[in-house]
Amino acid sequence: MQPTLTEQTVDGVTFLTDAALFDEAGIRVAFTQRHGGVSESPYATLNLSTYVGDDVDHVAQNRERICRVLGLNENAIWTLNTANQIHGAHVAVAVDGAYEHPMTDALITAHTDTPLLLCFADCVPIILVDRTRDALAVVHAGWRGTLEKIAARTIIALTETYGCDPADLIAYIGPYIGLQHFTVNHEIGAQFSATFGTLIAGETYIESDDEVRLDLGVAIEETLVGAGVVACNIINPKIDTMAHAGAPTGAWFSYRAENGTTGRHGALACVCS
Repeated sequence: MQPTLTEQTVDGVTFLTDAALFDEAGIRVAFTQRHGGVSESPYATLNLSTYVGDDVDHVAQNRERICRVLGLNENAIWTLNTANQIHGAHVAVAVDGAYEHPMTDALITAHTDTPLLLCFADCVPIILVDRTRDALAVVHAGWRGTLEKIAARTIIALTETYGCDPADLIAYIGPYIGLQHFTVNHEIGAQFSATFGTLIAGETYIESDDEVRLDLGVAIEETLVGAGVVACNIINPKIDTMAHAGAPTGAWFSYRAENGTTGRHGALACVCS
């Protein structure tokens, strides 16, 4: 099976997924878009985060809806694991039953019918799948987590907890703020340049007098390969959230494009029974 990400729409909810992985192995991976939910502006409409000021009942309805349209077990909402994300590099092992992990930016599991959900609005979503062991991870990588190589830390956790071989992993990288829009100051840019040799000056690392623009996805791909993931098993469609943000027509939430007040789309993975 050659991994891929394609767009599907079910009952008005659009998401990126690997349909063959679901059909052949019963593993669902999905990066949700912002449409098809019940949340109102500025969280319109499929906001999946409880930490942005949205009505918690709306978030609960949105989470139930996404579990349903993804074809998960009807009780999936009661076993969903999520987290209070802090832009760090802590990895947690999911529990058997619904739970919100404190101060965590990556979740791993080998439990069946235990969805993992993390939320995003410009940071990089990563889903790792070992279909030989039915083990999964969902990772939230902001620029701090990228520098701390949270993707590699998560692979170590999968290896130590479930005996995964990094060479067996598929890595799906979802939509994130792209090269044309992601800027940092020169001090932070220098840290990236020193850490990630694949950031090419003038191409994926562009300096100006005031700032540096860089491609976080390239840094994460380098981290994944360095941790043992085979390059052909890394899927990165390079969809820029900021370039495709904003209600009513934008596909994704973007913290920067919407001045910090917006919803969050999700990265979700589940081994289905």
